[in-house]
Amino acid sequence: MQDSLKKKYLNFKINLIKKNKIFEGKTIVVNRNRIDPVFRSLWCASILSSFKKQKIILFSKKQFSFTNGIYENFGIENFENISIKRIFFKNWIKNTLIFFYSFFVYLVYSIKGVDKFIKEFNFNNIYTGLLIHESYIKKRKYFLDTNFFLPLFYFFNIFNSFILIDFLENYLIKKKIKNIILNKYTYFDIDSIIFLIAKKKNLKCFVLSQEKVLKNYQILFYEQKYSFTKKDLKKKISNIKVNNFVNKKFKGLTDRDSKRAHKQKYFFDRYKLEKLFSQKKRHIVLFCPHVFSDSCSATGKFLYRDYFDYYIKTINILKKIEDINWIIKMHPNREFYNENEVSKKFNDKIKSDNIQILSDKCNTLSVIKNVDAVVTAKGTIILEATALGKKVLAYKYNRFEKCNFFSKYSNEKEYFNKLKFKNFNFKVSRKDRELARKLLYQYSLKAYTTNDNLLKEERNKTKKQLNQYYDNLLKTFKKNKNVIYDSVYYRNLKKKVLSK
Repeated sequence: MQDSLKKKYLNFKINLIKKNKIFEGKTIVVNRNRIDPVFRSLWCASILSSFKKQKIILFSKKQFSFTNGIYENFGIENFENISIKRIFFKNWIKNTLIFFYSFFVYLVYSIKGVDKFIKEFNFNNIYTGLLIHESYIKKRKYFLDTNFFLPLFYFFNIFNSFILIDFLENYLIKKKIKNIILNKYTYFDIDSIIFLIAKKKNLKCFVLSQEKVLKNYQILFYEQKYSFTKKDLKKKISNIKVNNFVNKKFKGLTDRDSKRAHKQKYFFDRYKLEKLFSQKKRHIVLFCPHVFSDSCSATGKFLYRDYFDYYIKTINILKKIEDINWIIKMHPNREFYNENEVSKKFNDKIKSDNIQILSDKCNTLSVIKNVDAVVTAKGTIILEATALGKKVLAYKYNRFEKCNFFSKYSNEKEYFNKLKFKNFNFKVSRKDRELARKLLYQYSLKAYTTNDNLLKEERNKTKKQLNQYYDNLLKTFKKNKNVIYDSVYYRNLKKKVLSK
């Protein structure tokens, strides 16, 4: 958001949060420091303050000055600055001892290895090892088991885990917190730690992401928001709608992923693909890895500790399957995640006659059409390739697991064996192709469509479009705050929050 627009927001005040002199409980709102989540959490806090007589407390950091200002201007008066430094000096003697103990734990897991750390590290049965590792991957994009010591990043966040879990658990108990409002629970941060503590203590927790609301700890967002049920598979949808959408998607006109994958101008045919290799082999197979820094845990369990680990271990196996020529097309969104240099660093080290890595300028659609099969982890390439008549080998547990049109692996042994593509059924029926096309359309509705008349989908907007959208939103707020109460999202959220 441009600075001039930020000033307008900071000069605008609206009393959305009810001030309850006599309250029946306390609710924490955790600031994610993003504008759309700020509004959604404010709407939820407004409902709880008005209908459940809750006192609202904002958990944030001082450096989040702009979003803190919005929360304050919309009526949240109670602010808790969550600072490791501040928490440390509240009891510096005890926390100094924790610092040295953290170093001992760090040394222990340097010996045990990162996989043991991810699986075992916890404090008071709050397991943060995976959160720490995924945050490291998000920052560095990759992890290699080449050094004796874990990176110091792990040490500092082992220490932060002890400090934050101790502080947050005591705070929730002493303040008798009844509800928690979050916008995410992945990566190592205040919100993800509070989510785990709330789960342990069975506190009511509302996780808001776009228009979905998570209240049940036993499910994940991808299961609720993106996964396909048997009902979805049987749902009847107009062929005209499906075909119009798929045609647009394959021209790169529907979302940022399709634009980066299908709008490229360099096209392949089978002859061009074969010419990439010195020898013709049994098959040509396309391998499509995920972006490295994305969270594995956000979409449920996976074979590998992260997507980079999956990529490297797959490459090492592909080199050994010498009777297949392998095409690698890196994820089209990796530039958005600043992964271009990391990809180049490791791709340049792949010295194998049967592996070729394609440029980002290559049209993904043309490659899929001219290979024999596609290998991936969990992505929408499963639907895209199937819709084009190509069989996909993918991890069993993903948002499309109810579908039977792709070949599934559930463990490493099965994965490596199926990568040989022996006695493999390459055929995709017309019925399965049509189902994949229908699911592509449905997935777009699940992932990108909003029903609200006020808060809109942001992810496919340009910076200019976002600024215009937020400028218009502010003008709407200024007319009458009832537009918030009357909005589709607020009314639906109210039903979900107040339901038992």
